[in-house]
Amino acid sequence: MKYFTKDWYVLMQHLNYTASMTPIADKKYTDGEITALLSGKIKERIERDMEEYNTPPVRTEIDFENFQPDDFATYDMERGVLVIPSSIEEIKADIERDYQNNLAEFENRPPFDPKKTIEEFTETYKSGLKYGYLRFPEWVKGAADIRLIAMGYLPESVYKDLEAEQQRNKQLFEAINDSATATLNAENEKIPEEIARNFNFHDGEIIYLEEADGDIVMLINEDYIPYEGQTPYTKVIFVGAKIIERDENLKFERENIEIDGQNCPTYPVWLYEELYKTKDGYEAHMLLSENDLCYLTIACRDIKFEFNIDYREHE
Repeated sequence: MKYFTKDWYVLMQHLNYTASMTPIADKKYTDGEITALLSGKIKERIERDMEEYNTPPVRTEIDFENFQPDDFATYDMERGVLVIPSSIEEIKADIERDYQNNLAEFENRPPFDPKKTIEEFTETYKSGLKYGYLRFPEWVKGAADIRLIAMGYLPESVYKDLEAEQQRNKQLFEAINDSATATLNAENEKIPEEIARNFNFHDGEIIYLEEADGDIVMLINEDYIPYEGQTPYTKVIFVGAKIIERDENLKFERENIEIDGQNCPTYPVWLYEELYKTKDGYEAHMLLSENDLCYLTIACRDIKFEFNIDYREHE
């Protein structure tokens, strides 16, 4: 990668140090003061949640003249299909029915119970104590009490220093992006429109990578909901290809993680790409994620795509 490198990706994660943080007076806080701040935070959260709980539902107002039924399509998880309403009238009826159901539920709700709010805040606070420093530069460890960070506070001087640092990061990040945009737009002018348009699989899962008869083939589960009769699986064929860079830790191995008691497969994820025209064809640079950030660069004579692949034949 020339622009969308690992360093660039890490820089992207460091543009909003102060987001959701509040500056607080510079001083060494006693245990008693920390406890008082914590109590105040819990009280604020209870008041916020109680206000939200006691706010009646609002009827959705939509200017339907600017929409078509397709705009209200939903994905049926059980059937695995995209469901499109038959008419605007059906959509209006669904919206009104949902509103009436929500209103009836609101009018028959039990009194607000702060127990859930306290439990959720406590879990968030504990997580902040454990991981709160990770979002900041290393120097913050010696400059801010982790208990304050877990509550969403930063000493004012630390807050200001982080503001300055994130601004420098933003300027560098934008400079890289501007250079990348100019260069890659110029490259796209040299590349057939079909290839330039389709070579973009952000957040897609790479089901496999295979080498066959001098080609390299990828099957990608694209990150979108397909229309009925379609699938999200796309095959990318790098014709007359060879790998010119591949991180050692990039194995293209399926892993399983537990979600709600079930083992769910996970695959390497496609993050960003750069595509260049060469005298012999193309050079495709990819930044992927497989437990860690990884590079994959393929030189090839041509790039072809096959859409709506039936993945069952590969299971």
